[in-house]
Parts: sequence; C-alpha cells; structure tokens
Amino acid sequence: MSYHRTDSGPVQRNPLRAWSITVMAMVFMLINFADKAVLGLVAVPLMKDLHISPAQFGFAASSFYFLFNVAAVVYGFLATRMSPKKALLLLAIVWTVAQLPMALNVGFTVLVLTRVLLGIGEGPAYPLANHAVFSWFPPKRRALPSSLLTVGVGLGGVVAAPVLAYLIAEHGWRAAFLAMAAVSGVWALLWMVIGKDGTEAAPVEDRPASDLRVPYRKLFLSRTFLGGVLGGFASYWGLATMISWLPAYLENIGGVSARTTGVLLMLPWGAMGLLTLVSGWVVHRLLRRGVRGRLVVGVVGGGMLAAGGVFVLIFAMLSYGVVQLVVMTVGFGTLSLLYALQQTSVSEICPSSQRSAVLSTSNALLTLGGIVAPFVAGLVIDSASTPAAGYRSVFVLGGAIMIVGGIIFAVLVRPDADARKLGTAAEPRPSSDEAADLRPSNT
Repeated sequence: MSYHRTDSGPVQRNPLRAWSITVMAMVFMLINFADKAVLGLVAVPLMKDLHISPAQFGFAASSFYFLFNVAAVVYGFLATRMSPKKALLLLAIVWTVAQLPMALNVGFTVLVLTRVLLGIGEGPAYPLANHAVFSWFPPKRRALPSSLLTVGVGLGGVVAAPVLAYLIAEHGWRAAFLAMAAVSGVWALLWMVIGKDGTEAAPVEDRPASDLRVPYRKLFLSRTFLGGVLGGFASYWGLATMISWLPAYLENIGGVSARTTGVLLMLPWGAMGLLTLVSGWVVHRLLRRGVRGRLVVGVVGGGMLAAGGVFVLIFAMLSYGVVQLVVMTVGFGTLSLLYALQQTSVSEICPSSQRSAVLSTSNALLTLGGIVAPFVAGLVIDSASTPAAGYRSVFVLGGAIMIVGGIIFAVLVRPDADARKLGTAAEPRPSSDEAADLRPSNT
C-alpha cells in the first residue's frame, strides 16, 4: 500500500476518493452557475409580471454581487479554520434557502433581497470548491481537476438552460426557482454522505512547503496574483454579460421564443465545457512534462480570452442568423478557461494553509466584473437610440475588455517564478534512500 508524508505523518493516497470528490465538486459548480443563469432565462416574463424596466432588471442582476465579494473574502478566511466538507455544505444550504421565496408571489424587493442572499452563498463557492479538490492533488496535477470544476460551469448552462426553459414555458418562471432550490437541497444531502476532507495528497518531491506562511501582502502583490485578478475580471465581465443579457438579446432582437433561447444557450455553454476540458488536459500534460508555467498557463489562458474577445466583437456586428450563432458559440465559449487557470496558478504560489483565503480574495476581486457589467449593460440599453444599438454597444464593450484582460494575463502570470520568489516552490526531489523511507510499499 502506497503512502506519502505530510506535516502530520504518513497518509494513504486514495485516487478513487480524490476523483469522487472532484466529481461532486463539479456538480456543485454546475448548480452554482445554473443558479446564476436562471435569472437571465426568466428575464422577459419576470420583467413583464413584476412591471420592471431593463434598468431595474439590471440592478437586480447586479445585486447578486453586492455582497458576493465581501462574502468570498470573509468566508475564505473563515474556511482556513473549518473543514472543506463543512464549508461547502453550509454554502449549499444557503443556496436552497435563497431560491425558495421566488417560487411565491413576490415582488421586486424580494427579488433583490434573494439575489443578494444567493450572492453571499455563492461568492466563496468556486475558490472553496477548488480548495477542497486541491487538497487531494499535488500542484502540478491540479490543472485537470480545476478544469473539471469549470466544466461544471459549462454543464450548468447545457443542462439547466433547456430544462429551465421548459419549466418556464410549461409552468411559469417561478417554477425555475423552485427547481433550483430542490436541486441544491439534494446535493447537500448527498455531500453529507459522500464528502470527505482531503490532505495535501502530494508526493514529497512535489509538495509545497505547507508549513510556511507568507505575508499576505507579498502574495497579493505578486505578478501572478495581480495578473490573474485583472484577467479574471475581464473574463467575468464577459460571463456576467452573457448570463444576464444574452438570453434577452436572443428573444428581443433575434426574435426567438423562450424555449428556443434555452436550446441556443446550450451552444456557448457546451463550447465552454469542451474547450475547458480539452485545454485543461493539455495544460495538465504539459506541466507534468516540465514546460514552464508562464508559457502554459499565462500565454494559453490569456491568448484564449483575447481571441474570444475578438469573436465577441464580430458577434456584436452581425445580424441574427447561423453565422452569428457560430461566432457567439466560439466567442463566449472561451470565457471559463482562464478562470480555471487563474485558480490553478494562484494556488501554486501560496502555502496550503493560506490557500482558501488567497483563492477567495482573488475570486472576490475578479468577480467585481459581475457587479458592474449587468448594471452598465442595462443603462446602455436604456439610453440607446434603439434596443438593437444598445445590445451592440454592450457586446462591443465586453469584447474589448476581454481582449485587454487576456493580454494582461499573458504578460503578468508567472506561477513558477513567483513561487520561487516567495519561497513556496516545490521541495527538491529526495534521494532514492529517502524516498524509500518516506513511502513504505507495504504496511
């Protein structure tokens, strides 16, 4: 039986458990992004029933992020003192409670309050899901598991969009909120049974110096952290625009039905999942072969986001049709890859004891794009000469921000160099005799 040493002694390595936790975390992220997407899918009937304007709807969409970032930071630091299993369980319970009121006959005020509460529960979700999964994998093997979590984002759109669109069409928009509350509750029950806390499952030659503590100031001012935040901000701006306003664009400008919109949204979400999975596997293989982190993470992640921004600009200039849908699929399909690589690169430069706090802080900063983007879009659409002109301006702005953010990410993110500078790089490989002492083959 194979073992490795951690700070507290030898621990059994359990690949099956590691991947089962990864799958549960991927489903966790599927639900997380379906929760976000539901508001965009119900946009047209909700605005009609509640008698609210596009600007008010934009305010409601942005309210999700009012405390999203604060909750991410606060809960991220608190999570350094609690188990990953408990941390994720509490978040899933909050999601369930936040969605239930919208199944009732409520108004605009309750809509805003429930979105704020949901934002509190979802702000820490992605970094803490990564934190839970990373505790089962060594640094150079985290790109693929993190990409799988991000694939959950794409699956959230692929699975949720048509299902929720059907519920909305057949049972009304309130049924969509009730369904999401039920799904979150079921996941919480399953997690209580399946979830398990990991240890730093790294072989000693790969394991970071987890007993070290680096001043947070140095971590937050590193090039990798700053580049990840700025690139992630641009990526999240595009994602928030897509979630909040792309469904309304397809219905109001494209002239398609709500059910058809749900089907069409499977295209970018599906592309997002596929591109992230394939790219994550490629990055995983290249890092294991010793290719420099800057080339693999920075250039690939930043280049993909910038290319996606170009496609979003083209999408904004085209009229609705097959060509525009293809361009839409490619442009918005690139959004999640950088997000996954940002978490992987930041985790590589910080000690494991500080990882949940650092990942949550970076996530809180980059998701500021989610606060600003939907509200700005609503104002732009309201003030435009025509709705079509307003939507065009919204997507042009989003594409430009994606291009700039991708370039910044490619230039600044250097996880290997920053890990060496901060003293958190992987420990040297031990001699064969030391390795034999550390890993007894039988117990």
